[in-house]
Amino acid sequence: MNSEQSSMLLGWFNYCKAAQETYAILGIRDPCLDTVYADAPQVATWKPNKRCWAPRQQGDTIGRIAHVHPSAGEKFFLRCLLCHVRGPTSFQDLRTTGSEATGDLVVHDTFQAACEARGLLMNDNIWTMTMQEAKQVCRHVYSCMLFVSLDS
Repeated sequence: MNSEQSSMLLGWFNYCKAAQETYAILGIRDPCLDTVYADAPQVATWKPNKRCWAPRQQGDTIGRIAHVHPSAGEKFFLRCLLCHVRGPTSFQDLRTTGSEATGDLVVHDTFQAACEARGLLMNDNIWTMTMQEAKQVCRHVYSCMLFVSLDS
């Protein structure tokens, strides 16, 4: 099994893709289609032995995505999309904006361009969220360095 097949993120893409197909055929809508990747554990469970996601049967849990510094470039913007796009089925899906119904689908070359097209970078919300998250998960010195890098 290669590393692509064993990834939790790629497993989530596959789970959402299967849910979309089920919805198209049977009209049964899975909650994953309305869920961002960080909240995936609220609607599904990662089965490490099978390397796939399965519908959550009981209990509640909290999901978390690793913090990424804005200087990481495309990784940072990928993480932003994973926190905002509901039910993604691929990396290309994350970079796609518009609607198939209206015929204005655009697949952007970069995750940053997709974030800009979705309006995620138009105001300071993404930077505020980044600072709040760093405050919760990072050491004080790191948060200060992050603030300085965002300010410049």
